[in-house]
Amino acid sequence: MAHRILIIDNDPTVTNLLSYTLVQKGYEISVSHDGREGLNQSISKPYDLIILEVLLTGMNGIDLVTKMRHMGSTAAVIFLSSKNGVQDIIEGLMAGADDYMTKPFEVAELLARIAATLRRISLPMEKNSMSNVNETIIFGDMQIDPINYEVIANEKRVHLRKKEFELLLFLARRPETIVPREEIINMFWGIDHISGKRTLDVHISLLRKKIQSSSQSVVIASARSIGYKLSLRKSV
Repeated sequence: MAHRILIIDNDPTVTNLLSYTLVQKGYEISVSHDGREGLNQSISKPYDLIILEVLLTGMNGIDLVTKMRHMGSTAAVIFLSSKNGVQDIIEGLMAGADDYMTKPFEVAELLARIAATLRRISLPMEKNSMSNVNETIIFGDMQIDPINYEVIANEKRVHLRKKEFELLLFLARRPETIVPREEIINMFWGIDHISGKRTLDVHISLLRKKIQSSSQSVVIASARSIGYKLSLRKSV
């Protein structure tokens, strides 16, 4: 079955380009040119992925994604926006987006990120038969439950967004091992590109703050220009 993608953007030039390109790639496409209409469409039927601008009429993209998440939508989200500041990216990711690209954009990069996102959300279903993949990981004072997307640290639940959880789980499967930045980017965003690196850094920064404020023994360590690792805090 073809993956369903909803495109929400005020600009017909963008929606026409994306619609034509994605249909040619075999995706099933719906389009909205208004924020409120887009929100209604996003919850009217299950979509695998939503691609949207932040600057929308009717309702901005940040509010749209926030409301969509509160209404129970689990669709993956990629912002494709003309707002390109670091704080803009942080706000988009904190609202519940999986990725954030800025305009102008390269179609090839967007296609790679779409493929990576859809591949990633399909992995849990493909691996259900592998019991070791679904086993709870215990590391320091932290327990990570891959089935229920739940993290307990210092006997308290850590509230993570879906992408934050998946990044933590990815690092936790190789504890005390530096995971190269390029490997993480290719796994979650599908392309080694400067904007992908910036998106990764923002996600890691947000995740690190939550881990440091919750766990007494686990940290996310950086190896400058190389990668990240989940590590036990060194005793003073």
